[in-house]
Amino acid sequence: MNRPEDPSTELVSSQIGVPFAILWDALADSANFPRLYPRRFARVQRLGPNFSVGIGPAGERFALRPNLCRETGVIDVELVVAGGEVERWRSRLVPRPGGGCRYVRLASRRAGVNDAAWEEHRRAVTAEVAHLRTVLEREHAERAARGAIVRSGDRSGT
Repeated sequence: MNRPEDPSTELVSSQIGVPFAILWDALADSANFPRLYPRRFARVQRLGPNFSVGIGPAGERFALRPNLCRETGVIDVELVVAGGEVERWRSRLVPRPGGGCRYVRLASRRAGVNDAAWEEHRRAVTAEVAHLRTVLEREHAERAARGAIVRSGDRSGT
């Protein structure tokens, strides 16, 4: 993803120590959004393969329309709020040599957003990326630990 020269965008990225396939399954499935983006989603109801309804913490509702391409790591989502305003979440998942992935999300400033609100949005996107990294790495480590215990039990003949 090329960084736009527009000062109203910012790339937020993080190295996540989890294999691509596991990250893809988590990040591309809107059912996981409440766990990964709790500031924004309280619930998500899937209505079809390419359409869900998100419900925010204050009860606000919005349509979610994903644009996904596993081969290129594209995870873009349109959030359509009441009145038809569209917020686009553009992100990429890039496998890294030696394991893990680089997750990149573009924070974009919408028309009419003042400087204070833009700064808050940038901080919120950065916090969301840090949160999802923590959640996904923790869950991966817990699964790996459970798997190690099972494998250990299998080797001991129990």
